[in-house]
Amino acid sequence: MELKTLLDRAKPELIAALNAQMDEYPGIANSVAEHLDSRCFVIHMTIQYWMDIRSLWMQATGELSDSPWELFED
Repeated sequence: MELKTLLDRAKPELIAALNAQMDEYPGIANSVAEHLDSRCFVIHMTIQYWMDIRSLWMQATGELSDSPWELFED
């Protein structure tokens, strides 16, 4: 059984925010997408990317998440 990447498990709100970010800041958005696509566990995400992802989540939902685990499906 192959593990799903964080990108595969990202909640729809995060994917929508990431896609919206592609238009304005494609370099950052692509970097975040590549980071998520190369990791299967939240614990392996770097703080740099957590801050970017947290910002994306806030843009999409208006909520500031304190936990990266909330942004991904099991």
